[in-house]
Amino acid sequence: MPLLPLLLAALGVTMAVATTVQARTAASPVTATGPSTPPRQAASKRNDLAACAAADLDCRAFTGTLAWRPDERRPLLSSKALRRLALVRHLPGGERERALRCLAFIAWAEARSDGVEGMRAVVAVVLNRSRSPVFPVHPCEVIGQAGAFEPLIRKDHRATALALKRRALAPFPRPGNPIDAAALRTARLLVWNLARASEIHDPTRGATHFVAPAVLRQRGQAMPGWTGRMVRTARIGAHHFFRPRELALAAGQS
Repeated sequence: MPLLPLLLAALGVTMAVATTVQARTAASPVTATGPSTPPRQAASKRNDLAACAAADLDCRAFTGTLAWRPDERRPLLSSKALRRLALVRHLPGGERERALRCLAFIAWAEARSDGVEGMRAVVAVVLNRSRSPVFPVHPCEVIGQAGAFEPLIRKDHRATALALKRRALAPFPRPGNPIDAAALRTARLLVWNLARASEIHDPTRGATHFVAPAVLRQRGQAMPGWTGRMVRTARIGAHHFFRPRELALAAGQS
């Protein structure tokens, strides 16, 4: 085939690809990540989780990706791994894995249908509460507060609720289908990534509460009264996130 037709054909393919990419980028929603980061790139950075290295047995044990199933009633992480968990460094060594298990559980139980960013948002709410003087410091105690998180009143999570009450190591749930099982592995990997990170993105902008309005409507229930006393900071998946009005004003939100 002559050279000129080949060049024109290649040019046509390149222009078609560029046009498609431009159209998809223009249709992407803008996220509140700052003007210097393109929306699609920012979302990719937040949602792409680093997988466990083959030799990192601590990561693979915590995320449930070992070739065998360890006894999860006992600690899975080595003392060396516990020392590297920046997220829970303020807790005693024996409490660090317990905190991570609680975070992975509540992220999965509350927001597995909202994907990584939805689960990240739930983790952020728990962490924001743990930093507030009106809530407990330990993430497990935040989650275990009476009436704080609806999944803990369900019969299928009774073992987790009992472990929280006893301040014991909570077992990971046993999902009933492959989709939920995959989501649990993602939740565990998300929490592991957060625990090892030096800086954490909070998609909720400091929220301490969240609610799922669509679920309430399906049940014929009204929005909780506390939503009127707070400022909505984000909407992620099916959940709306809120923070106290005085904190929102201090942060320049209205």
